[in-house]
Amino acid sequence: MMNIFNKVLTFLCFIPLVIACDNNEIETQIIDPIVDPTLETESDLAFQKIYDNSGGKGNISLISFEDLLATKVVNVSEGKWIYYSKAIELKTDFSNPTSLTELQTLVDLVNENNRVLVWSDEFDVAGVPNSENWTYDLGATGWGNNEVQNYTKENATVADGILKITAKKLTLPVKTGSNLANFETASEYLFTNLTVEDKNDKNGSPTKVGKIVNVGDGIWEAIVIQQSNYISLLNPSKRVITFDFYQETATERSLILKLEGANKGTQTKAAGKIEVQTTTTATAGWQTVSFDFGKSATVPGDTSGEKILLEYAGMAIFVDPGIATSGTYFIDNISGAEFGGEISSTNSSYTSARMKTENRYSFTYGKVEVRAKLPDGGGTWPAIWMLGDNIRTIGWPACGEIDIMEHRGNYLGEPSSAIHNLSGYGNTPYVSHPPKDLSVTTRFHTYAINWTKDKIEFIKDDIIHYTYQPRFKDAKNWPFDKNQFIILNVAMGGTLGGNIDPNFTISTMEIDYVRVYQ
Repeated sequence: MMNIFNKVLTFLCFIPLVIACDNNEIETQIIDPIVDPTLETESDLAFQKIYDNSGGKGNISLISFEDLLATKVVNVSEGKWIYYSKAIELKTDFSNPTSLTELQTLVDLVNENNRVLVWSDEFDVAGVPNSENWTYDLGATGWGNNEVQNYTKENATVADGILKITAKKLTLPVKTGSNLANFETASEYLFTNLTVEDKNDKNGSPTKVGKIVNVGDGIWEAIVIQQSNYISLLNPSKRVITFDFYQETATERSLILKLEGANKGTQTKAAGKIEVQTTTTATAGWQTVSFDFGKSATVPGDTSGEKILLEYAGMAIFVDPGIATSGTYFIDNISGAEFGGEISSTNSSYTSARMKTENRYSFTYGKVEVRAKLPDGGGTWPAIWMLGDNIRTIGWPACGEIDIMEHRGNYLGEPSSAIHNLSGYGNTPYVSHPPKDLSVTTRFHTYAINWTKDKIEFIKDDIIHYTYQPRFKDAKNWPFDKNQFIILNVAMGGTLGGNIDPNFTISTMEIDYVRVYQ
């Protein structure tokens, strides 16, 4: 431990110290660096000698100022020695430091230098991130910023001691003819919460199928398939839609197929939505399910029984609607209706991951340090940030947000840090940019904050580039006296990410470690 603390002595600066003892507040003082780093060994030996010879048999408070000077302490005055003694009284773990190194450690602790590692993830186990440390935000809600990515768990992995959060353009393999969607070649379909996987189809032949994952955190989870042309129910002979459905267990399940976004004709019911509900058989493996919109369709929210069959922009498929349950299912060979003829161009969606320590680890005050290499590509928006634990009760921005690092791929090499609270949020005035550095996407850098009860310092590669320190603190400008949790994510597009490069395909934020010191 001695060597660890000696290594950082050269970075010490003048730091204010406020100590309260016996309910009497001592005036703010300056405790300066107390050891000349070039004299570490000699100073410690001299300190040890006067410590051993002190009249109190090791009671440091009895060491005189003259004795202290003999240890070649620098930047200290006789009047300040009393404050070291008071600090010793308050820190019982160091009530009798036996070297100047330990005394320096004591001063650092009192001054909130945040050097004791209290929590970390070194990402040293390959596979999925440690579930004891991380949970996820999932889905494609836009996240209040018009972001276009769909967050999944699968886009976050650990390999070779590095956490990798990958954003990728998903050109989904779907082949459509007049009545067929079988997930095999690219076409103009846009999928939400649906991925494509290799699997044997109903006939046992290897093929591409659609994968549905219900995570179980909502009662209306769905996958959405949209196309720029239409899905038509105008032809009376093509109002039954079928697809093959796969489940692992022999369970009877409820399915809803909803068509949405009427784009032709006159629609007066529920803004262009119509749906059919059916039930699977209690059979494991593949089975074919059908949805008869000519006979069984209903309009959500309407009780008149009137149906208007039109042309729709997309479909949503619900598995076990209205029930919060998890599971993985597959679909293949969507047929029926009219799918707008052959599709000539390609649409795509984007997937990524957003990890957080919410309900796993949160804290008040400390130093957070993350060593990361950022993704590249126009439209990428990686972030290392924090939110207040109380966001679920008081909302944003009242909970406070600390943006340790954000980077816009459209502005390569210009990461930023920011504060959001009730006194400034969204286009917040509390923002800073460290010097431009084009290597942020090719080399690892450290991004950190030093958060105390008085201020928040923003740091890149050990250099402070911004300090947030309201002179008069209140609930609007200083919600930062309560626990916050850590978030790591890569967004795509949106209000800050901006336009996405049409040539973007895939890019990864790599994180070596996340550490919290107090």
